[in-house]
Amino acid sequence: MTTPLKSYLGGAWASGTEKPATLVNPSTEETLASIWRDTLGVPQVGVESNFFDLGGHSLLATRVMSQVRERFGVELPLRMLFESPTIAALAQHLDAVQSKDTQLQRILSMLENVENISEEEVTALLAKTEGAS
Repeated sequence: MTTPLKSYLGGAWASGTEKPATLVNPSTEETLASIWRDTLGVPQVGVESNFFDLGGHSLLATRVMSQVRERFGVELPLRMLFESPTIAALAQHLDAVQSKDTQLQRILSMLENVENISEEEVTALLAKTEGAS
């Protein structure tokens, strides 16, 4: 069983009860905390603080998601903040999307390499593979 991730974000320990949590990239949480503090005008946020309990509303949610897109290069739907209104939950979604993007980039890179290979290189690779068998 994993232990809960405790983060110190802007002077506040993560709130909430002890419960198993999926570990996320701490820099993701730090960046989200910075976005929330700047957008909400609050000095501290915890990873389990609810965006809307801190004074967030739909217009500020739009600003947050715009900053997420700008800083992470990831387009998340606005409803994601309504469905996952804590830094911890939003960070999990971001890390999952970024992981998928990284895998997709690797696959696209490999495909590009395969598409750019010459006939001579294919022949040499096939000969090398058949010789190893």
